[in-house]
Amino acid sequence: MFRRIAFRRIALPLLLLSTLVLAACAPRGETRTLEEIYDSSKARFEQSVSNASSTQLNQELNQLAEKVIGFQKDETIEIARDISEQLLALTSQAGFTSRPALTEIQKQYLFISQLSSADNLSEAQKKLLAARTFSILAQEMETTGFRV
Repeated sequence: MFRRIAFRRIALPLLLLSTLVLAACAPRGETRTLEEIYDSSKARFEQSVSNASSTQLNQELNQLAEKVIGFQKDETIEIARDISEQLLALTSQAGFTSRPALTEIQKQYLFISQLSSADNLSEAQKKLLAARTFSILAQEMETTGFRV
């Protein structure tokens, strides 16, 4: 009898807790498609670039955006090297909180530029990397704006 009571005192709260944890981890309609993520990050980037105070920075970011868009097409390896170099130059001007993210993205482009073939990269991977690039650049433009 003592075992039944102890089992009920332990098992019932444990079962209730596990139910709440599983329910809390379930998706709540917050999922978005890759296309939606890419479009929103690109729109955010374009808006932040249009608000840029420096014309030279605006031109540099627009050139970088063209390269990132071209990266998703056939010229992946050649453009990845250019993007990596341009991100490296921008990183030194970025705010201290954005530098790790910019460096990580820059290293990903550098790694891609050193591949013998871009056949291993899917279109989704390229699009996600482009979306992350636009998002990080937009975040920097909205905060310090590469003025450090």
